[in-house]
Amino acid sequence: MKLRELRVSNYKGFVAFTTNFDADSSITTLIGQNGVGKSNLIEIIVSVFRSIDLSETLDFSYGLSYECRGHEIEIDYDSLVRRNTKVSVDGSKKSLAFLRSNRDELLPLNIFTYYSGTNWRIEELFVKHQTQFYKRLTEGEDSILRRFFYCRDVHSYFVLLAFLVDDDPACNDILHKLGIVSLDSVLFRLKKPFWFKSKPSAIMENEGDRRFWYARGVVKEFLSDLWEESIAPIDNKERKVIDFRGRSEQQDRLYLFLPDKQSLQRLRDRYPDTATLFKYLESTYIADLLEDTIISVILSNNEKVTFAELSEGERQLLTVVGLMKFTRDDESLYLLDEPDTYLNPRWKLDFFDQIQRILDHDSEETGVNAWKSSQVILTTHDPLMLTSLYASQVRVLTESGEGRTSSMPKEDPITLGVEAIIQSELYGIRTSLDKEIQSKIDLRNRLLSMKVVDGELSDELKKLNNELEEMGLTHAHPNPYFSNFAKAIGRNPTFRKPDFTPEEYREIQALSDQLLSELIEEEKSS
Repeated sequence: MKLRELRVSNYKGFVAFTTNFDADSSITTLIGQNGVGKSNLIEIIVSVFRSIDLSETLDFSYGLSYECRGHEIEIDYDSLVRRNTKVSVDGSKKSLAFLRSNRDELLPLNIFTYYSGTNWRIEELFVKHQTQFYKRLTEGEDSILRRFFYCRDVHSYFVLLAFLVDDDPACNDILHKLGIVSLDSVLFRLKKPFWFKSKPSAIMENEGDRRFWYARGVVKEFLSDLWEESIAPIDNKERKVIDFRGRSEQQDRLYLFLPDKQSLQRLRDRYPDTATLFKYLESTYIADLLEDTIISVILSNNEKVTFAELSEGERQLLTVVGLMKFTRDDESLYLLDEPDTYLNPRWKLDFFDQIQRILDHDSEETGVNAWKSSQVILTTHDPLMLTSLYASQVRVLTESGEGRTSSMPKEDPITLGVEAIIQSELYGIRTSLDKEIQSKIDLRNRLLSMKVVDGELSDELKKLNNELEEMGLTHAHPNPYFSNFAKAIGRNPTFRKPDFTPEEYREIQALSDQLLSELIEEEKSS
């Protein structure tokens, strides 16, 4: 599954907008200032595939070309005159209905979306698929995951439990990064679901399990398995605060406790793989039966902590990379909005390597290698995330009086380093130094560019040099071209702004090249 090109006529600030994606790589990263529509672009992609899968109309026109399972698909959707919509598959004229009826062949198996923070507008796009999935689980259908999957924080708990009993080296690598050695215990706190009223229906009586408020289907099967592995299940009633006003109500509760890793392993062994275990764990959440899960783990220093005590970054990494594992057996589309928000710099540098270690896996069932056949599209603000990428893997979204545009940078970020990335056209920031310090450097350069009187430096320049020396910022450079270049910049007010627009950045680059060429020629002729 690889997106080739997306065109949007007029929607959410995108007017006559076109962007392409790196079809030769699994990664395309979107960057740009706040408000240029990075998150909206992800929302548009979700909306397009969702409308096809559910046979729903959209209120905006678009064009989309992509490759899926060896097929080339092109769509030109006209929201105003829908009969003008055109669809082709491998050059043959088809329809949106054809795509939907052949979705297992012509649509990605999974469209997995992660947003850092809460975004109900996006979550709402996934409600119908989640409802349909819950209905199938209730009726006993054993499909692994729904096609459209919206990631929530609660999923990190299910991922952790599955990883703790998975022998995949990539899973062990993640646990090692988190410092988790093993499971200590896990407590499932179940509650009476919203759908259970005072009396069970006839179908609930016939098919449900009264221990679990007459839950049916896959949920009932899993809870029954969990019950058998639990120590002394406890049910009781307790009062719980239900909102910020302090209002409370009496609620029914059921506690199922697994005392060690061995009991979790026995539960896992009831299912063919950990992806199925994850699905069964999640079914209790979707069915509104799970209040919360308290997981106690043993760290590498032998300390015991609950998973909730781990940092946001640790849970974020586990959630994103973990869920990729359970959706990697077929061609998938991963849409990640700022998945690096809570990660420390070291983990950001390693983020794409971590994704590759999870996705670079040949499925025994389908033969698919997700790293080669799936696509990850993500947004970020952090230049650290770009240090392992080539220009073809980056799209810069900008907005001007002419509208929004998408472009590929001229230089490969992988060759630049963080400071150079910040100063490049990608960000257009002149320096990452403190403004006061940079002002002192600018003043020193201007003073250096002036003629020295009787071979003596001015008192002000001496003072600045001493201050900058104490900070570790030398006033000289072994390369004479650089020193003379710094002096020439100091004489030119064009360089004194703290940051630049893309147009100004190009002008600065041209002027810098011109100045440097002139200085080199002067040195040669002297």
